[in-house]
Amino acid sequence: MSYDERQIFRRLPEVEEPFRLFDILQSDLDRLKADMKQHSSVGIGTKLFRRAMSSISTKTPQADTLDITGARIAKYFPVKKMQEFYDVLKFDPTNSEARLGMLEPFAVKGIKGNLLVYRDVFLHAMLEVEGVHITPHKLNIALMAQRRYLDKLVEFLKDEIAYLQSKIDEASKSGRQAMIIEQMEKIKRGGRFVVECSNLLRAKLSHQEFSLSIQDILTTPPSKEEINNVISAMMGAFVVLPLAHSNGPGLTEAMKKVVPQSPIGAFYETRRHRYAEKLYMAAYGMGDKTAGNECAKQIGAALNSSSTMMSQVSDPPVSKLEKACLRENALVCHMAFRDSPAIGRLPPADITKRMEDAVKVLGKISDEPGVIELQNSLGKLMMDYQSAKEEKEHEKENTQDEQQEDENTEEDDD
Repeated sequence: MSYDERQIFRRLPEVEEPFRLFDILQSDLDRLKADMKQHSSVGIGTKLFRRAMSSISTKTPQADTLDITGARIAKYFPVKKMQEFYDVLKFDPTNSEARLGMLEPFAVKGIKGNLLVYRDVFLHAMLEVEGVHITPHKLNIALMAQRRYLDKLVEFLKDEIAYLQSKIDEASKSGRQAMIIEQMEKIKRGGRFVVECSNLLRAKLSHQEFSLSIQDILTTPPSKEEINNVISAMMGAFVVLPLAHSNGPGLTEAMKKVVPQSPIGAFYETRRHRYAEKLYMAAYGMGDKTAGNECAKQIGAALNSSSTMMSQVSDPPVSKLEKACLRENALVCHMAFRDSPAIGRLPPADITKRMEDAVKVLGKISDEPGVIELQNSLGKLMMDYQSAKEEKEHEKENTQDEQQEDENTEEDDD
């Protein structure tokens, strides 16, 4: 890695503040979406003029910043096919076929590229996912691009630690050793957080040919087969794409309206909040205490959507989805019971009853793999909590008894 590259990567805001990783990326994605919206509002005459001008301009992409044409990606990988995709996007940045063609060598094949170019690839993949038409292929590209970008970020952070380590002896002569060690510890915590994100944010890829728009779903409901075989997998992918702020929740809300009797919408809404809480909890556990408030919000939201979900499950549960709902409800209760005290909050008032109910309903699918272990985990958590509570009450009583004895002694002395 050259000195200039290192300096560029160091200035990336998520390198400086890794716990704000997705907030930072979301801000850049929002700017891309705004630019795309502005382009879409331009008249056809202006677009034709731009095409004419682009045809006589230099063939080498000149952009050094993130933009909707993918110029920086094309500049990094200057082959004929990449140039062709770029030429299309210069005239029409909404051309999904050209953008996906540009992204595939990086996202799918993992060709050699640096942190900055993989950052651009990920954001362009999310631009496609947040577009009007959603396909499994677009989601697969986004999932792969997200994982490759996170891996590149971890790789750079590790390299940065090694680089700083090599400077410690030199820094000791100038009295900067303590500062460098502190900086290394900060980067280590950030790196562990990014690794946690990479491990958590994964989903099974779907390779079926299918295309949908949220508006079309509302006017022409999909078949049960389409929901079970394709849409459910797409909703699962959205759960692990934190930047999908629009189409992720949008598809969930659409499914609630299209199949109101089914728990599918509430199920994926619950799971999305649970995964978000995991990310904030990871940041909190690694030193970002500001994440505690977000953890509490996600816990509350997950419990609310889980209540809705469980109200739509048959008794006994019949479908694969309904059985998954029982598991998800138990996992949410476990999360709320375990993590609330960890962030300095009292567990929700009704959580003990919800835990007991979760254990009970899991009994209806006890022959499913892993269910007995989940029941035992919930039971142990409640027992440990009760033991800790009784111990605190006992300590409080002992303290009060000691105080009373001290008061009695003072009275005797008088």
